[in-house]
Amino acid sequence: PLHGPDDLYGQKAAHHLVMIPLKGAEQKVRGVAVFLVDTGDPDALRACQERLELSLSLLSLYEMRLAFQQRHGDLKRLRTGMELLAAVNEQDRFTGAAMATCNEVAAKWQAERVCLGFLQGRYVRAVAMSHTEKFSRKMKIVQDLEAAMEECLDQDVEIVHPPAAEATYVARAAGELSKRHGPSNVVSLPMRKAGEPAAVLTVEWAPDATVDAGQVESLRLACDLCTPRLVSLREKDRWFGAKAARATRKGLGVLVGAKHTWAKVAAV
Repeated sequence: PLHGPDDLYGQKAAHHLVMIPLKGAEQKVRGVAVFLVDTGDPDALRACQERLELSLSLLSLYEMRLAFQQRHGDLKRLRTGMELLAAVNEQDRFTGAAMATCNEVAAKWQAERVCLGFLQGRYVRAVAMSHTEKFSRKMKIVQDLEAAMEECLDQDVEIVHPPAAEATYVARAAGELSKRHGPSNVVSLPMRKAGEPAAVLTVEWAPDATVDAGQVESLRLACDLCTPRLVSLREKDRWFGAKAARATRKGLGVLVGAKHTWAKVAAV
């Protein structure tokens, strides 16, 4: 009850404060809602309190529904990523696995074109394109795709075109790709192994398609799941000379690299 300064001694309060706890997950109290009720009638006050409690219960149910929808979306993204990984694991050769990756991503995310590129030396080379068995690096579209993938790998972040107003990355090559071979919405994602970018997946949609953060997150999960298998198959399928050169380069990197400096100085 709230008594006014002019109320007489023993007079019933004409106003009441109703305070109701706000409960979240596991019935933990997260806050308090306070309402000023302009009534002194006990029956009217009790009815108002019941309505307020019911309204806040509906608010809690709505919050639980949002949490359930988010969990359902997370499970759906995980299932899609696992289905893509299963399709990649069915292939025993790198070429087939790369092609399966592009085709599955194009089908599951309703994309117009998907291209996979791997880091080769200092440049990214396209190794597979959805629904395209053979292509030449002399093709303008392949060159533009490789430029967009190199732009993504150099920055080591997801590149989305058109970019959001608050985006801090450079998307010039992605814009050129969309302008010359679109218009289209473009998303490029770095594919990392042991924290280092090893490849890039570029996905293109029609200009009227909606590309939201959920789709990018789903693609990120799929890339993280498939990258180790793709990198392993690529290393396995390389010819003997390339394997020997890579092993020699790695050994020389340990020998003359920046690690174990004092031991190397002592040896010299």
